[in-house]
Amino acid sequence: MCPVSEETKQLMQELYEQWLLATETAGQAEDFVRGRSITKIIQEIAQRAKVSYGTAYNYTRAAERGFASPKEYREYVLARRGFSPETRNGERPIGRKGFSPYSRYTEHLARKKGHTSYKEYLARRQKFSSYSAYLQYLARQKINPATGQSFASRTEYLRHLYRQRGFASDQEYMEQIARNKGFPSLAVYYNSKIRQRQQRWLNRELSDLITTKLKELGRTQHWLAEQLGVDDATVSHYVRRKNLPRQEVQKRLFSVLKVPYQTIDDLMMNLDNK
Repeated sequence: MCPVSEETKQLMQELYEQWLLATETAGQAEDFVRGRSITKIIQEIAQRAKVSYGTAYNYTRAAERGFASPKEYREYVLARRGFSPETRNGERPIGRKGFSPYSRYTEHLARKKGHTSYKEYLARRQKFSSYSAYLQYLARQKINPATGQSFASRTEYLRHLYRQRGFASDQEYMEQIARNKGFPSLAVYYNSKIRQRQQRWLNRELSDLITTKLKELGRTQHWLAEQLGVDDATVSHYVRRKNLPRQEVQKRLFSVLKVPYQTIDDLMMNLDNK
């Protein structure tokens, strides 16, 4: 996630203060705050500041309620939902509901709404087909100071950010990220990310499903790749729990395997109900 600039923070605060002043003048502020209008105004602020709704809320409504930072506000929300800062075996904090704040809780909420991830939920809420499409849109809303025009793609925008931070390339930037996280090299960092994905319960469940159904059907991974129109390595990544299939592949995958699902969401909901 890219840091929010001081200029953007100031813009959000000014827009929010303008709205508060207008509603107070009309004697309606408290009614508006209690109702849906607060949601609408923050959506407008997010659009004008070119940030997410959550970011706009953190720097406006949360700040107004006395929270010093978005992190402090998130901790308050977690506490209200039954999460405590207690740790388990020296690991990251675990809430009373069994989630480690903050990401696992938001992932849980997204799955309850039928989405594969919180990022996917954010994208769908903004009417985008995928999170990557949402990020592409956000990048194109930003102006390239070198040309005075909008960035043509997210790749171009990220390269601009890398140069701003003093890096000659995205490779050099990622190597610095790896070092900051304590990894001796970028390759070791990437391998660690792969292992993390392999431990995700949904990756494991899909891998087991594919393996089991191929055995029942008397088929191979190569056959499945041909049916899906992808290469063998892609199917191998599914089975080895490295990746999940793209949305446009999911329906075909489940149809070929002869299971009653349309998407990963269907599989996930079935697992949650077991």
